[in-house]
Amino acid sequence: MPEHTTGPGREEVIICIYGTIAVTLEGRQSLVASGEAIFIPANTRHAVKPHDGAAQYAYVATKQQELFTRKQKRTFDARFLPPLLRKV
Repeated sequence: MPEHTTGPGREEVIICIYGTIAVTLEGRQSLVASGEAIFIPANTRHAVKPHDGAAQYAYVATKQQELFTRKQKRTFDARFLPPLLRKV
């Protein structure tokens, strides 16, 4: 994956599935082996490439969402929470 930026409010976790990948974060390179993961903070320039030979990886990207608008802050409603945070 060529160098790019995660963007504001967006974080990533890159998981190496097979082989070893070289992850460059803000100019510093880290090696991530099979079964390991690395966290990419928001607004971070990074790139991913195979280190030695073939490699496979997956990434999970999040996008920060504002849970409340100014009006909703005054009248909280649990329906605005993700399902895992709601009380059953």
